[in-house]
Amino acid sequence: MKVTIKDRVLYSPCPTIDIPCCSIFSVLKTGVESAAKKIVLVDDRLQLTPAEFLSRAKRYAVGFQAHGVKPGDLQHHIAAGDASRILTDPKNEPKAIRVKKLLDLKDVFVMGATADGTNASEFESADEKSFEELPVPDPKATVVALAFAVDRAGPPKAVEITHYSFVVNFYTCRTSISDDGADVILASHPIAHMAGFLYTLVAALIGKTCVVCSPSLPFDKLVRVIDEYKVIIIYSKAASFLFQIIDVATGEKLGPNEAGELCYRIPSVMKGYYKDPEKTAQVMDAEGWCRSGMSNPNNIECVQTPH
Repeated sequence: MKVTIKDRVLYSPCPTIDIPCCSIFSVLKTGVESAAKKIVLVDDRLQLTPAEFLSRAKRYAVGFQAHGVKPGDLQHHIAAGDASRILTDPKNEPKAIRVKKLLDLKDVFVMGATADGTNASEFESADEKSFEELPVPDPKATVVALAFAVDRAGPPKAVEITHYSFVVNFYTCRTSISDDGADVILASHPIAHMAGFLYTLVAALIGKTCVVCSPSLPFDKLVRVIDEYKVIIIYSKAASFLFQIIDVATGEKLGPNEAGELCYRIPSVMKGYYKDPEKTAQVMDAEGWCRSGMSNPNNIECVQTPH
């Protein structure tokens, strides 16, 4: 593969794309309205077209809004994320109820029958007309979710994901997937994983078929799912990535065959670590360059340098 190098910065081989600055719901709604009337989400229970997916999402939103969920109620890793509620499955309900009592949380939403929580699966029958789209005045600054990154030196760190981060992922993923409607995407990540949340939305947005399966599915059954639904995409490269190798001591950019640390810059980068500007500054500078922690020789003879 050949890539462009300019001022000792490596550019993604994918073309640069224009990305709107808007909320997740805005871009999802626009994509669904323009998508073909084909099946885009499949699991062992149901099949949904883009319009059916959006309608279902609205109904669940109505249910959560009716139970007091509002902007600022972050539902990940409880204490570290200042969560007020838990969303879980029936298998993990007992654990969630114990955590609710321990931390004095407001509610536990369970995707099924429940004795002590709120049955969130019933939200599917809510009145879609009651859906309220909330304004997002600054998508680049508005945090929509917290992901948790492993920290070898301590507990997991809460990563702030903005509306714009997801919108960027929608558009960059679309550039690496064909537009003939034939691509089938496999979504086997947990829904609380960023990839698990992203893939279902990407499929609805760009009109591809997304096969949703359990992350705990045994290998032989996973292979059968891939074969049955003719999955051809599990991972794809994205546009607008920049890379450089820096001197760890000075921060200066290095040239060919000089050992240093790999740094990258992407438009979908996190806003920062939640309530931890010091750790944020350790991994990301003011220009958005992130340190990977990977130290390698800078072998770039195989890439193309612009004239």
